[in-house]
Amino acid sequence: MKHKLSLLLTIGALAFGGTAAGLVGAKSAQLTKATTTDTVVLRGKIGGVDYWSADYRTFTYNSTTSRFELTVYLSADDAFKVVDTTTSKWAGYHTDLGTSVVKGESGAIGDNIIALAAGNYTISVADFGNYGNASYVFQTATGSITYAVATTVTVTEYAVVDGAKETTAIGTKNTATTEDFTPGDVLRTGYSLDGWFTDEACTTAYVATKLTADTALYAKYTSLVDKKYVYFSAPSGWTGCYAYTFGGKQGLGAFPGTQTTLATHGAAYQGSGIYKVLFYGDANDTEIIFNNGTGGTKGTTQTYDLSLTENMFYKLVDTSTGDADRGLGAAVVYDINAARKAVTASSPILAESICGISKATATTLVGEYDALNSTAKSYVDAATDYVYDYTDTSKSTTVSFTAIIAQLRLIAASSTSPAAGITLDNNTTPVLVMVISLGVAALAAGGLWMSRRKER
Repeated sequence: MKHKLSLLLTIGALAFGGTAAGLVGAKSAQLTKATTTDTVVLRGKIGGVDYWSADYRTFTYNSTTSRFELTVYLSADDAFKVVDTTTSKWAGYHTDLGTSVVKGESGAIGDNIIALAAGNYTISVADFGNYGNASYVFQTATGSITYAVATTVTVTEYAVVDGAKETTAIGTKNTATTEDFTPGDVLRTGYSLDGWFTDEACTTAYVATKLTADTALYAKYTSLVDKKYVYFSAPSGWTGCYAYTFGGKQGLGAFPGTQTTLATHGAAYQGSGIYKVLFYGDANDTEIIFNNGTGGTKGTTQTYDLSLTENMFYKLVDTSTGDADRGLGAAVVYDINAARKAVTASSPILAESICGISKATATTLVGEYDALNSTAKSYVDAATDYVYDYTDTSKSTTVSFTAIIAQLRLIAASSTSPAAGITLDNNTTPVLVMVISLGVAALAAGGLWMSRRKER
């Protein structure tokens, strides 16, 4: 349990170029003086970014003042500490240093220095005090902090997409003239971000530097065109699915990535529906994470980091790579499902009827199935679908894909020429008509006469 301290600090007023007054009447504590060979760094929330676990900036030892000194720009409400990494000791105020400059904070992180206003701060420290249980106090008797009003400039950021500058800016940012400015990357789905530039033509790359005047910067975006697909098993309880790719140019945008919709309904493959997920090969991403949009726990609300390979099939509990044979089978089930969903009602055919699939499309789908290896075929054969009985739509039944494939073979072998055209999202353009010559009675008797899906 952290020991509570009672310290009385008498502190002089802090103004432009002023310094903090000495520590008076403090409870006795063993000070540790930082030596010239020690490494003293700044950690905390600096410029609005969390650097608690990393060294944001290293202090320089001033042999004239015998102190470690650093000038840094702080945003309002930045909370930070100084740490001597050589001796693993922290330094921080825990009393008010002036209502217009900085104040101390007691909280979960500890007693931090907090900037009340944005500006340039010069921090100076020589000694560190240890008050027990890792609570270290920056001593005003041996250190000082100076506040100066910062000069700021405005950076306006624009997107240049495939060579054309957008008229509306991505955003604007204010930056201190004393700090190197680095623009934050803004990822876009379907585009690669190819760097920041100082000109609209994107010929001169921007290098982080101190800006002394209002400046415009340009982000170069290039359309990604190499569309590839993978398949993902729909987890129970998920209301939406997002895919995030990384390792390259993050073609599906920042986490959680791009949302995809459930492609199949009524069909069950590997115990669930199928998400067909687009990614971009020219983004050169190597890994993918499927998630429900909230991040959360791996194996529950998101997958593990998965190796990204075209046409693979993934499950929520996978830990490394997908399954190629299941992926091949998923593609066939998906394409058959898409072909049936594309069928519109046309007497005597009901909407989403297998029998409404055209001869050309049936031929293509049978060809996809026949090209599978035996393992992938077994996964398709084990898949099922819900269909209505055409002669009595109040009745529904679960039909295996072996029966569906058999019916597609009959359609593909027919001599009837379809008449009406439809477009599918699997990049095929079949035609729609019922193949009357199949014979309604023969198909019904064979258990292969199918029509509209039953909504789950």
